[in-house]
Amino acid sequence: MNHQTIESATEKAKHIYIDEFGNNGFDFEKQGVSTHFILTSIIVNPEDVDEISQSSEEIREGLHLKDELKFSSFKKKFHNQQIFNEKLLGICNTLKRLNLQIICFVFDKRKIFEDSPIRNYKKTFYKFLNSKLYDELWSRFQSLRIEADEHGSRDFMDEFKNYFHKKSGISQDDLFCPYEFRFRNSIDSPLVQLADFVAGLFSIGFDEKAKLDIYESCFALIEEKVITIEEWPYSYEKLIDKKVNLLNSSEINRTISVGSIRKCRNYISDNIESNEEYCVERMIVLKRLLWEFRNNIKAKYLTSSDLIECIAEQTGKRFTKHEFMHYIIGHLRDSEVIISSSEQGYKIPTNEADIYSYVNRSFSNIDPMMNRLKVCRKEILKLTGGELDILSQEKFDNIRRYLNL
Repeated sequence: MNHQTIESATEKAKHIYIDEFGNNGFDFEKQGVSTHFILTSIIVNPEDVDEISQSSEEIREGLHLKDELKFSSFKKKFHNQQIFNEKLLGICNTLKRLNLQIICFVFDKRKIFEDSPIRNYKKTFYKFLNSKLYDELWSRFQSLRIEADEHGSRDFMDEFKNYFHKKSGISQDDLFCPYEFRFRNSIDSPLVQLADFVAGLFSIGFDEKAKLDIYESCFALIEEKVITIEEWPYSYEKLIDKKVNLLNSSEINRTISVGSIRKCRNYISDNIESNEEYCVERMIVLKRLLWEFRNNIKAKYLTSSDLIECIAEQTGKRFTKHEFMHYIIGHLRDSEVIISSSEQGYKIPTNEADIYSYVNRSFSNIDPMMNRLKVCRKEILKLTGGELDILSQEKFDNIRRYLNL
């Protein structure tokens, strides 16, 4: 990933507004202690900040919330479940129309071992969260302006700010530092308020003490705005087992799914801090393919246009289809990442049919080319009386063997 000096420091940086749901407590029997800690980031292009801020204010005013758009205030005000559901669906419809993106981190605190220092020390807990948030933002964005609540989020974000600069090796005093952190009173930041509201929205889908049935309908409305929901700990094998059972699939299909997912995740973990050109874009594509795998029982193919647009939205870079195939998909396959393709696009393979789809598509391109090369070779041999074999060089040994079959 190329994190070189960026023009005018954070002039064109993505604006990221962060807030959280939950707390760092682990006595789950105690009232007010959440089962999950949820971090939500709202990502906005600088030119859209004013418009989306205004929309956030309009949502607050429409709900007649006095000071801030907070999910807890919203939930308290609309205690009638039917009215609450109707209002929440209306807000999600508004979010659907806004030009923003969402990244969410969901940590199930119940699955952290009782003797883990994460449970006993607040700073250790925050450092763990910091590493997850850092990896996600660092692998996606080259320039950021991060804003968080100076009260509720301050402890965590102070730790994150220090962690970010230490890990990236970029001094916060550097004039051209491409990362900027700001703390504001949330009452003065409609977009931090919006991050709070969205974190609360995710809480009704994950936290055992907050869960509500309306979540699935709400998520369906905003799903296209969500870049990723990173759950920790996450068990792909349990998800694969669920898919195998639902689809009455075979053991070989399970093996293909497990192996393909492992290859993707290994590539991401091995390259999270790489400075190699196009690494950011490859990460974005893999994470989008993983997202599709995780959130749809029958993961659909994603077109090259969809994936190119996904890259453009997050980096501002727009690839041609040829560049995308060569620098992104081609490199990933060369790196032993298994990606299936068909006329419909690309996906992480889940069964034999997906693998054969890739094989057949490759063969449909390779076989005609080989036949044409065979004809050319034969005609040149004729013309030169057998003196010139265009495939005689050592580097063509494999092709020659194939044509001689």
